[in-house]
Amino acid sequence: MYLERAKQRYAEMMEEFKDLNLPYQTLPAYPENIEQLERQLGFPLPAAYKEFLLWMGGGADRFMDHLDFGVGDVPYNQEDAPELMEDYCREPLPDDAIVFAMAGQGYYFFFIRVSEGEDPPIHSYRDTKEKFDLNVFPSLDTMIFKAVEGSIHYHREEGRGCVGIIWGTSKN
Repeated sequence: MYLERAKQRYAEMMEEFKDLNLPYQTLPAYPENIEQLERQLGFPLPAAYKEFLLWMGGGADRFMDHLDFGVGDVPYNQEDAPELMEDYCREPLPDDAIVFAMAGQGYYFFFIRVSEGEDPPIHSYRDTKEKFDLNVFPSLDTMIFKAVEGSIHYHREEGRGCVGIIWGTSKN
């Protein structure tokens, strides 16, 4: 419902490069893991984020493997985010923030806010900044769509360049 564009583009990518046997198999999170995460966080997850977890919250092989985004990573991301912010950031992480993806090397993260609705915008923080970058993507669908586009670009260029999201803002 919320991630249709990203899911469609992901399927197109997998079809286009099926001969490459891309290591991008998505694994869903189990509903009970999502319920446990909601209990741990103390609030219900936005619908778009639940849809994401039910699609690839159990992992996606090497797709977006530079980010820790699985349902089991979120509690650790929540703990690590304030530590990453402590030397530079002048604002606290909002109480309703869900740090749903953190760079594997721990120098930036992405978060959503429960108070911003069922399909919230994506915000980010990089380790040497004084404040958050707000609305870096208007939705999770746009963020994942851009990650797919980055992977397509990489594979069409026969491995030249960088796999993953072509970072930047997008209001599409």
